[in-house]
Amino acid sequence: MGGDRKRVGAGLIAIRDALQTLDSDDVFACGDCARLENHRWVPRAGVYAVRQGPILERNLRARLEGRSLTPYRPQRDFLSLLYLGQGRALASKWGMAFAGAGVFRLKDWIDKSFMSKFQVLDEHGNVV
Repeated sequence: MGGDRKRVGAGLIAIRDALQTLDSDDVFACGDCARLENHRWVPRAGVYAVRQGPILERNLRARLEGRSLTPYRPQRDFLSLLYLGQGRALASKWGMAFAGAGVFRLKDWIDKSFMSKFQVLDEHGNVV
């Protein structure tokens, strides 16, 4: 991989706000393999990877077309949902926590809504 600045403990790649590595304008990274150099407080959580995706796509296209890049700004707090088994889940946000079947139903609805966005489409945009 080369360059001590690219790798940050535990194999993470240090990136700038535009999701470019510190050492190269042409190499991008995001999600669980990367750590934002200016936002080291960001925890390893899927919500950040999901939110970085559209910024990554926009910035890859912008780099290829010579346009300016968009910085990614991580949110400070997020709803954390953890499946506990037996139809129960745990939710936490703003320092508060809740658990039970109702939280599981919320998690299930959020998960299914998210996954429905990734259905395979044919050339006409119809679900395959």
